[in-house]
Amino acid sequence: MATPEVIHRIPISAQLEPLSCSTPISQGPYSRRLHPVLSSRATEVRSHRQKIVKEIFDTEHSYISQLNTIVALFLKPIRVACLLPPDVTSAIFSNVEGILSVNLELFTCMRQQSLGEAFSHLAPYLKLYSTYAANFLTANETL
Repeated sequence: MATPEVIHRIPISAQLEPLSCSTPISQGPYSRRLHPVLSSRATEVRSHRQKIVKEIFDTEHSYISQLNTIVALFLKPIRVACLLPPDVTSAIFSNVEGILSVNLELFTCMRQQSLGEAFSHLAPYLKLYSTYAANFLTANETL
């Protein structure tokens, strides 16, 4: 079992395992040192952390699905059919494809690394959101 100091380095897949798959603190090497109340609290904290990690993971998966829908059902068909001039298409959709690429990479990293490592690795690329947000008014006006 990982100690609390290094639990942030456990890959997301391991963080999502049910609590019954790992040795509880009350049965681990530190069981003699922990008061039963502290042991129970540590289990609660770990359970709460797992729920948060799962929610982040599920939200990212849903967001990628929504971005894929935008690109596949709207952006690409508009481009292929030349329904709008390229500058209008760009004004409406901005850099949504770049955001999709970054989020796909983030999702992959989240599955292989800890959440902190995944976000740290991709932090410089999250600046794409500032471009997208800055274009929001233009996109609305164009629509």
